[in-house]
Amino acid sequence: MVHLTQLSRSHCFLLAAQYASEANISAFSSLRASRPECFDAELLLRILLTFLSEGTEPGRYTPLARDIAHLRPSEEPTVEVDISAVDEISDGVAKKRAKRLVLVPVRHPSRSEDDTLDTFTHFLIHRAYQLDQAGLLRLTPCLITPYLDHSSYLRTWYTSIVLPLVRVNLEFYPDVDPTWTVPVIETLFGREGVDALLAKGQTDHNEDERDGKVAARDIKALVGPWVYGSNERKRRRVGPKTETRSESERRPSLIQQSVDPYEGLSGIEADWNRVFDWLQETAVKDPSYVVDSIDDWSGPNNVDLGESGGYGALTQEQADALDVQYVRSMVAVIYGLQNDASASGIAQRLLRRIETLGGFEPSAALDPNAKLPRVAPDSPIVQDIVRTLNSNSNLRNTALSEPTPDAISLLQACVLSSSMLGAMGHDVSVANAAKIKSRGNIQEQLAVLEKILHSRLSIRLAEPEWISIREKVLWLWSWNPEDVKGVQHSNGVLGAIDRAMLEKHVLKTFLTAGCYQSAIRTYLQENDSPLERGDVEATVLAAIFTSYDNASNGNKTRGGMKKATEILAIFRPQFRFSEGLKRCDALISATHALSFYSLTLQHAVPFQPVSIRVSGDPLALLGKVFSQNPKSYTKLDDLISIAKNFVGAGLPSDSPDEEHRSRPVPDLETKQFAAEMRVTGMAIEAALAEDDFETAYSYVVNRLNPQQEVDRPSTPSTARARKSPADDIAWRAALLAGKFRPSDPSTFAIHASAATSTPPSLRRLEQRMELLSQALLLAPPSALAEVLAVWRRCEEEMTTLLAQEAEAESSFNDRADRRIPGGFDTSAAFVQPRREVGRGAVEEAPMGLFDVARGAAAAFSKTAFPLRGGANSSAAGEKGQVYGHEREGSGASGSDGEGTVRKRDMVANAVAGGLASGLGWVLGTTPVQNQPK
Repeated sequence: MVHLTQLSRSHCFLLAAQYASEANISAFSSLRASRPECFDAELLLRILLTFLSEGTEPGRYTPLARDIAHLRPSEEPTVEVDISAVDEISDGVAKKRAKRLVLVPVRHPSRSEDDTLDTFTHFLIHRAYQLDQAGLLRLTPCLITPYLDHSSYLRTWYTSIVLPLVRVNLEFYPDVDPTWTVPVIETLFGREGVDALLAKGQTDHNEDERDGKVAARDIKALVGPWVYGSNERKRRRVGPKTETRSESERRPSLIQQSVDPYEGLSGIEADWNRVFDWLQETAVKDPSYVVDSIDDWSGPNNVDLGESGGYGALTQEQADALDVQYVRSMVAVIYGLQNDASASGIAQRLLRRIETLGGFEPSAALDPNAKLPRVAPDSPIVQDIVRTLNSNSNLRNTALSEPTPDAISLLQACVLSSSMLGAMGHDVSVANAAKIKSRGNIQEQLAVLEKILHSRLSIRLAEPEWISIREKVLWLWSWNPEDVKGVQHSNGVLGAIDRAMLEKHVLKTFLTAGCYQSAIRTYLQENDSPLERGDVEATVLAAIFTSYDNASNGNKTRGGMKKATEILAIFRPQFRFSEGLKRCDALISATHALSFYSLTLQHAVPFQPVSIRVSGDPLALLGKVFSQNPKSYTKLDDLISIAKNFVGAGLPSDSPDEEHRSRPVPDLETKQFAAEMRVTGMAIEAALAEDDFETAYSYVVNRLNPQQEVDRPSTPSTARARKSPADDIAWRAALLAGKFRPSDPSTFAIHASAATSTPPSLRRLEQRMELLSQALLLAPPSALAEVLAVWRRCEEEMTTLLAQEAEAESSFNDRADRRIPGGFDTSAAFVQPRREVGRGAVEEAPMGLFDVARGAAAAFSKTAFPLRGGANSSAAGEKGQVYGHEREGSGASGSDGEGTVRKRDMVANAVAGGLASGLGWVLGTTPVQNQPK
């Protein structure tokens, strides 16, 4: 039997390979101790790397590998070496078999040219690659962690490569494909590495994991260890390397390569800056994910290196610089947040971290007991906000993100402004809040103010809450609460708005919200009221009209009308002599009274109070009331009251003709009288449209009597008014009633008075002629022809009716006489004297048409106008004796007895005679009353 000492080198090599493949480390060690001359250190390590199973626990062979690498003498054999596997093999066969065995090198191909590492380090790294390739990454920490102190490179390599790999594949994302390997993670560099390490957390996180701070964990446990090896990666990347021709051709030119903005920094500093870039860019898409990471990560010094120990790769100066960059990146993230509902809360959380990490005083946005931030208006940072935010440069490298007191105060003010605006219903990002302030556009800031105040009106708030809202608005206006007194413009988000305009908007909101007592205390009772009393009064009027215009019903106990009535009632005692509030009272009273009538405008649009204010002629609406409400003309006093309130409210009450616009504006009493006359005319027209002649006749005789205007106090304005609107309405109404013909003649018999013996038709004609006589009295010369034409037609009807009446009476008498036996015809002919002037008569000068009309009206004024005074009646009688043409004889048609002239005959004679003698007026003859005696 061959002894161990007699074996050749080839036999020993084959025997060592056999023991390694069997994982018989004890026999392998004893063989090395028994035949040291047959093995060098590299050969033994190569045999282990080649034949030792990857599943062997590293703790069994790494101590031996360390001794071999360090050339430490082996201990005495612990077990007997069994050479039976090779003792029968000849030396030649052994040599041939040994040559066929291919051994892997101790150095891994990726480090074949790295002479700075010792043999044992090369062995461990190569073995780690083998374990990873075999899918036994879990054994890698057991392989390397016991020897981290052996080499700084080994520590760096393990911390930056193996540790992140183990955590990604085995701990954090074991079920996420594809799994990483050592070669893959070793190729990561720069921003590509940051994105790759954090990508799994972004694609895999759900709501529960976000609560667990996935991003912060990945930054601390994956990116942090990976960045630990940045300097080594950068050294190896830029170090000398022999390239093949194909590799050189595939590498892009320097012109094509992008410029690294962190080229001048160390690898660790550059990679941490790339992490900050990732935070800024990711915050734009997923701010909640980023803010979760920042909340749980205090910066580059807060990393999890596991068993690799402390973080000694940074100097204190580098650590401080990175902390500043981290704060600046958070400021940049805040300014980069988009405008959404969650932006305000995220900005506040980031601001809290900035204040904590930077040692700044907490702001009022986070601490209710803290003072509101003060911002210096002349700070260069404030003056340059818009240009900085609109630039393409990284905000982290601008003065806006610099952790100085001015920059942080500005940030606090913008965050608090964004928070306040969001809480009041206007979501705006921090950057947009800064831009609104910096641009100083009044219209833009007014739109923001109106929106936040309007949004609060949709919520029922108590008066103390409205006072708080006013204080917030004042802070948004000033940013310096102590400097608001005596200043018209300030430097806040709303600072471009004039202080008085701002307070007017707040006061109007108070009124709309029903916060009346707070409005009175703030703007009327305080000694240093921010508004003048005149401005307060104007704002109150505007609020009343706004509520009035928004009302859908004219009833003052509902909706907008109720709100307008409340405001008026509360503030009327505060402004006792206000003409504006007095007009509002009249308008509300008129609108309330009008609401009880049915009224629909054109195109079936229902009536709304605003229709009164926008109408150029509000009294025209009463015409629609008459036409749309049957029998509404019987409520004339109510409608006249509405019209007078329209005039009292300062609304146009006259006809919108150019003729009336050019006249001087009359006083209130005159305009109210004109409105009364106009509404009466409308009522007369409505009554005639409904065949109610008696009511129309009563209104003309009693309400359109010109004597009523004569009795009013005479002033220059009333004197002018007597000749224009009232007279015009009176004669037109009288003419319209005089023209009236009932649609159903039989209806008149129902309305005729039962107390009179006059036939209905004759009574109607008498009334119409009476109205026409009043029209003659009031009509202008240009309209006399029209009135007289109607009068002539009435006279013709009167003549026809009288003839019919006489014929009927004669026929009745004839029939009665014939029925009497032996009777004789006792009829006698009565000839009515002619009413023309004979040749023997005394010649008189002709009278004009005005004299005719005046004489005609005076002749029957006693009976035609029963409501006039006795003196006026007697005067009219005297004038009738002078200008009238009395009818001679009684005739067969007389009904009042001999010696009495009937009224209709007297009027007919007066008008007929006037027409005949009017030819003299046309020829210019001097009237009889003007001739010298």
